[in-house]
Amino acid sequence: SGLVPYLAYRRLLGQYSLDLRGTTDQKKQQQLQETWLKSLEQFVKQFPKAEDAPDALLQLAVNRELSGSTDGARQDYLQLSSGYADTPQGKRASGALRRLELVGQEMPLFGPDPSGRKIDVAAYRGKLLLVVFWASWSGEFVDDIPVLIGLHNQYKSKGFEIVGVSLDTQSAGVLPFIKQNKMTWANIFQPGVFDSPLA
Repeated sequence: SGLVPYLAYRRLLGQYSLDLRGTTDQKKQQQLQETWLKSLEQFVKQFPKAEDAPDALLQLAVNRELSGSTDGARQDYLQLSSGYADTPQGKRASGALRRLELVGQEMPLFGPDPSGRKIDVAAYRGKLLLVVFWASWSGEFVDDIPVLIGLHNQYKSKGFEIVGVSLDTQSAGVLPFIKQNKMTWANIFQPGVFDSPLA
């Protein structure tokens, strides 16, 4: 029955959330994280055809990558992109694999700015380029803007450039936000938030 894996996955998610909420001890949080990853592995092995299997595998891959286990994450992304290629998670895994292989390689990135003008990072060849994924609703990004402006102003004459990639939901607010915050670098916008081809 599809109901069994459905309930099992939601129980895993709920239990992990409750356990994390109940502790501030870092050692305990690390133990909970390890238990969570083992639970995800077990779920995927037990229910490989479940509707939630791609999500569980993506959670596993992302958590492994964030904890520094790039090889383990790569294996999970490979399994996800080959076994669940037609799912949104499979497509994200394919993108993650491309990203992991970018070290030392040219990064193709292009798209329209909020006014429709095409931006292509190939135009910055020979410069040191920082690509910043951002959203106007991200308080952390808003806090980073003065730092980015300072770096850009200080090192632009030495070949340092920034290209922003907006993950906002609507283009209408992007241009006013850029102007208000004096973001003088090029910014790409494509609808879709985290599911956009750029993300």
